[in-house]
Amino acid sequence: MDLTEQINQLEADLVELGSLLEKAERKRVQELLQQEQKKVEKELAVKRQQKEKQDKREADPTAASKAAYTVKITNYAWDQSDKFVKIYLTMKDLHKIPPENVEVSFTERSFSVLVKDLDGKNHQMAMHNIKPNVEANADPSDGLMTMLKKIYSDGDDEMKRTINKAWSESQEKKVRGGGGGEDMMDF
Repeated sequence: MDLTEQINQLEADLVELGSLLEKAERKRVQELLQQEQKKVEKELAVKRQQKEKQDKREADPTAASKAAYTVKITNYAWDQSDKFVKIYLTMKDLHKIPPENVEVSFTERSFSVLVKDLDGKNHQMAMHNIKPNVEANADPSDGLMTMLKKIYSDGDDEMKRTINKAWSESQEKKVRGGGGGEDMMDF
């Protein structure tokens, strides 16, 4: 459903909520309808703003790229299993931009993410040589260690604190006899 259709649906919802509110007799029901009406009004305002931005971009598609500059994404997290690695990016107001402003590309050993025109900036993250060719007898944790070291060296202060905290907790568990496996890494 495109933005125009979403806006039309929200406007129809507001009209129906208004007529239900007029018919409602009980105070609690009226309050619930008013709350829902406010939610729909906010959502409608966001959609209208998105539509306005989309119309401006369509009128001058080069304007967004001229105004924006690119910053590096350094705050992220990941999760991995034997077969998959998940990268988590948390960005304020990401839900307010259209999906076509987010570009993701993958290769066998790299990925990149580009978020266009978020708060007047482009945000980019790229990881290369993620998983080097693994020999049959190689330790699978070596690839993880390499990736952790790269993330630590490229990360901001908050990322370094997070990794250091995880490493310290792992060392404490080992000292207390709680396992923890091999050393996480030596920074």
